[in-house]
Amino acid sequence: RKRAEHDQSLMAAERSWASRWCRAGSEPLDEVLVRDVEETQRPPIARYFAEEGNASPASPRLQRATQLELLRLCSKAPHSATREANLAALAASRQRLLQADGEDLGQEDELADELRAFCARHALWPHGTETLVLRHFRVGGRGLAAAADLSAGDTVLAVPESLLLSSERLSSYDGLAAALSAAAGDSLHDDVRLSLALLLEIARDQAGAWAEYCRFLPERPPSALHWASRQLQRLAHTPLVGRVTAAREALREAHAALFPALSLALPQLFPPASFSWRRFLWAYTVVQTRGLVVGGGAEPRARRTVLAPVADLLNYSPTSPLAWPSLEAAGAARPTGPVAEGPPTATL
Repeated sequence: RKRAEHDQSLMAAERSWASRWCRAGSEPLDEVLVRDVEETQRPPIARYFAEEGNASPASPRLQRATQLELLRLCSKAPHSATREANLAALAASRQRLLQADGEDLGQEDELADELRAFCARHALWPHGTETLVLRHFRVGGRGLAAAADLSAGDTVLAVPESLLLSSERLSSYDGLAAALSAAAGDSLHDDVRLSLALLLEIARDQAGAWAEYCRFLPERPPSALHWASRQLQRLAHTPLVGRVTAAREALREAHAALFPALSLALPQLFPPASFSWRRFLWAYTVVQTRGLVVGGGAEPRARRTVLAPVADLLNYSPTSPLAWPSLEAAGAARPTGPVAEGPPTATL
């Protein structure tokens, strides 16, 4: 009975969403539609007080969530003059909200020219035209901004498949599978394997794309695994301390199982200086903080973690038009709604 009630509830929600989707594509954007969508974004407790006649004005967070849902509705609707007008109105509304909130406009990053050269050299710009620019934001740090007006479905970045790095790259090294099995069996987590793949790419070709791209990566990725003991002590008596300590110990155990065993078995592949604990921790936190989970290949629903140069600089905000990354002939990034030129809409 509970399962039947749950299924009926899901069907009702889908019909409700489909109804709003049709309206977003066929009716001019008005207060009624905006209010209907806004109600779906309110937390349950806020909906309760609204029903009791104590509704509070929509917060900036709620307004942003409502805009995002409206963008999704409009971008999924069939093409029509009304749909395009609604998308344009939403873009203007979002711009006003961001400006009212004092959105961080950012400044061109000191490495912007180097990133332009990197993208041109490795053919990351679609059709050879620059679509994104590297900026430094007050909140979030380094990120990408739209260099021109973008429409829904435009390809803004196309990472060649040869540059996408996954744990599968380890299979391309002769003798490595046997050495890994002898050192750690089959217990290595995929993120640890991807960390090894990153360090191998950098060590084997100092002039290669990944060694070059390391210039844009942080020396200390924002991870609690890098915190000193005194920093962790500030969070004493919270579950975080135990979790961080356990994660770090597990990672140390993985490193101890792999090294020096791999350096002794395959010294040309694994020079000790390139696979120290410090480098291993850095690579793992790069994977943890910058890895993209994508689908594609023979099983479109399959998910795997990859490192994608430049694509990992695509930060995002609650109102950004986002889509789940997919693996095509190359890793392609596209907005699902219109994005205006300039920093306020830079975080995709």
